[in-house]
Amino acid sequence: MKVLTYNKDPDNLTFSHSVSALASKGGQKFMEEKFMPKAEIIRQHFSDDWQDRNILDIGIGYGSFLGILKANGFKNLYGMDPFPTSIEMSRQFTSADLRMGRIEDREWPFEKHMFDVITSFDVVEHLQEPKVFFTQCRNYLKQDGIIILSTPNKQFPYYLRSVRWIGIPDNNPTHINVNKPAYWIRLAQENNYHILKKWKGEHITHVKKARKIVTKFCRIVGLDPRNVPIINAFEQSFCMVIKNN
Repeated sequence: MKVLTYNKDPDNLTFSHSVSALASKGGQKFMEEKFMPKAEIIRQHFSDDWQDRNILDIGIGYGSFLGILKANGFKNLYGMDPFPTSIEMSRQFTSADLRMGRIEDREWPFEKHMFDVITSFDVVEHLQEPKVFFTQCRNYLKQDGIIILSTPNKQFPYYLRSVRWIGIPDNNPTHINVNKPAYWIRLAQENNYHILKKWKGEHITHVKKARKIVTKFCRIVGLDPRNVPIINAFEQSFCMVIKNN
């Protein structure tokens, strides 16, 4: 296998982490915390035959989620990404079937209605017209299939990111469609999807020192920050599991 000598794909501005950061102990822990709950959702939803289900990850980053799925017993794994160098780099971390393609493409490089699960994490906010994600997924999802997606959680703490000395700036120039959770719920429903589960989660962020303060407070009082109104507004992502109506 070709070993790449660079740390990032210079053409892929959507992905801000370096390979060395992901490969570090802290990076691996972060990815496991981010992705293992999604793997568990798939296991629970499909029960006894979860490991044989066809799973497509759209916007693969550097293959972290697909690598975690493989390490946890999932077999039929596919990925799609528009950046050839990102795909090449991802092949160092996953043996999944990776193919070039854009969400906006009229035809994806897969058979129609092939997938039991389509996942897309921190991708839809990069689209000029996010509706295309929901319409295109329908063409490649099985009738009983599910979609798991995440996108930045645009609530009050997110707006604080632009406040000097307080917020953690969002310097990603490709975040052109960051929206409130209500927007994504409405878009899914307007495109005839049923919402099975929705939550704010992954990790506390947006505001400097918020992670330590909020996490410590919740630990002391025995609360899960993902389930507490106001507090969960500090969670980085809004996540949904949806299926065809």
